[in-house]
Amino acid sequence: MLCSLLIHDGDPEDHPDGLIRAITKPIEHTLTEARETMDVYRQHTEAIGHKVRLLVDMRQLTTMSREARLLYQGEEAGAIMMGSALLIDSGISKVIGNFVMGLNKGPVRARLFTSEDQALAWLDSLRVE
Repeated sequence: MLCSLLIHDGDPEDHPDGLIRAITKPIEHTLTEARETMDVYRQHTEAIGHKVRLLVDMRQLTTMSREARLLYQGEEAGAIMMGSALLIDSGISKVIGNFVMGLNKGPVRARLFTSEDQALAWLDSLRVE
């Protein structure tokens, strides 16, 4: 278990479709936590033989460093992630988040959602590459 995330879907072998559900803890998410998280995602990718899809509940997250955001949007992330659906609290958060994400586009498809059902439907539309 990571200090900043609870990965609650168990072993990669239990999820050959590559869906990982994660919940952020209410702490500052720094580059150190981001690297640890990427290691877990990489292990899942290697175990199942293809990129992962992420459902990340960010509603408890207090802050995320710029360096952590850049890691999640970089080439390394693009090599192991098919897409990332990020659950947030409100429409206001979504507007601000979409603006920030638009400024920092990377190789990983990412969208913000206030509905878990909509997030899962979007992730389901992303098929194994």
